[in-house]
Amino acid sequence: MKRTIKTEAVVLRKSMLSNRDAVVTLFSKETGKVRVLAKGIKKITSRRLPHVQTANLINCVLYKKDERFFLQETS
Repeated sequence: MKRTIKTEAVVLRKSMLSNRDAVVTLFSKETGKVRVLAKGIKKITSRRLPHVQTANLINCVLYKKDERFFLQETS
């Protein structure tokens, strides 16, 4: 399986982890329902925060490492 996946997904839920990180639940045709770690999402300079709101349809790039997904890009 590829390490990076480009997909169109719907944001189902967002849970804050720490001061800067969040776990986002996404649903897409390629991956199904998946939990993604979004590192640095709550930083004041983060450009990904407005995209990752509940019920948004986003284009994203996910990075898979050791059975975990990380959010790399959104638009």
